[in-house]
Amino acid sequence: MSTFFVGRERCRLPEGLALAGLMRRLGRVQASVSMRAVRGFVITAQDGGAGPFSEDDVVEVEDYDPVRHSCLAIGKKEPSGDTPVHWMAYRTDELTRAVAFVWATGKRTGVGYTAQRHPAGSFQEALEIVALAKRTGAPAGAEGRGFIVRGGSADELVASLAETAQAADKGDGK
Repeated sequence: MSTFFVGRERCRLPEGLALAGLMRRLGRVQASVSMRAVRGFVITAQDGGAGPFSEDDVVEVEDYDPVRHSCLAIGKKEPSGDTPVHWMAYRTDELTRAVAFVWATGKRTGVGYTAQRHPAGSFQEALEIVALAKRTGAPAGAEGRGFIVRGGSADELVASLAETAQAADKGDGK
């Protein structure tokens, strides 16, 4: 994905601070996480899911162009390679306010998986995953890559992630 930066400074949106707080709440969840903003959304940086999280790991995505596979951003770092799936989640559901794309290579109980294989981070992959999530009303993903969880708020997202983890634990016999 190509990124065109409007500015290379720290994101100053209140949603950026909220996302930083949400990432601290989530702790060790390996995921790209985003929150809807007035224009576009704020998302974790490409390496934002690893190590301690700070406001420098937040990128504002003002727009994404699926044809050119490029985005217009403000931030100190590159936005997550999962930007297309986050963008698609917001474009297709006005009630979605927070999204996580959990990086998981194995299949999880309670998660639907697409039948098609597409390049990781591609618009086609995002389209398949979000369409499946909308059809089923449940987390959905691409096997070997991860899955999307959506929420109407940060608190709903955290609760949905906890439910998905509990379902996975039960499915694993724990």
